[in-house]
Amino acid sequence: MVLRGRRLSGRSYVRPLSAWRARERLLWLDLPVLVGLVLLAAGLWAFAVLAEDVTSGDPIVSLDVRLANWLYEHARPPLTRAFLVVTTLGSSLVLIPAAAAAALWLYRRRSPADALFVVLALGGALALNGLFKSVFERERPSFPDPLADASWFSFPSGHASASVALYGALALLAARRLRSWWARCACIGAAAALAALIGFSRLYLGVHYLSDVLAGFSLGLVWLAGCTLVLILLRRERPGEAG
Repeated sequence: MVLRGRRLSGRSYVRPLSAWRARERLLWLDLPVLVGLVLLAAGLWAFAVLAEDVTSGDPIVSLDVRLANWLYEHARPPLTRAFLVVTTLGSSLVLIPAAAAAALWLYRRRSPADALFVVLALGGALALNGLFKSVFERERPSFPDPLADASWFSFPSGHASASVALYGALALLAARRLRSWWARCACIGAAAALAALIGFSRLYLGVHYLSDVLAGFSLGLVWLAGCTLVLILLRRERPGEAG
């Protein structure tokens, strides 16, 4: 082929095409890291804002009280029974055995990094939650005839943070094994919806304020994003690991 006195061969396209593919591959490899960093930063910012607002008594505190009173006044027995079941899905009695079973299954499938990921996701979320409860020492909502009983301090919500961490970790591991993007999004969306439902159950049952649940979500997101970044980097260092 002759164009303006210059002969162009197929070889002239090899280097630009190879460079383009290399850049595309680099972008694809770094995209999960970028998303993880964004979620990590967003979670840290949200938790810091909520913690400062609760400590200084900003308007969100009055909103907490108004919403808690409104939900208590509009509680109905069928909904109460349903949310008592839902809230159990975010308790340690369910989350710890679920994490242990998932970690054992992954380890037997020769995926020790994934097994460690699940254990660290839940264990770290529970540990951080206990630490911050001790730091802030916020009392829980109080009602004359409570719908549910809960002990210890209120901020942040342990059910919210642990649910985001564990169900999010399991959803990410499951999504990685799915081929369709729609299936992956549906898997992660289902985990997010379950965590949101568990968080709302804590509000409905009157054992947490809105800021407690939002801070729990933020804390769980921060820890999950951090664990995910570590898993990604570990897999890049050991690409031959099964699973």
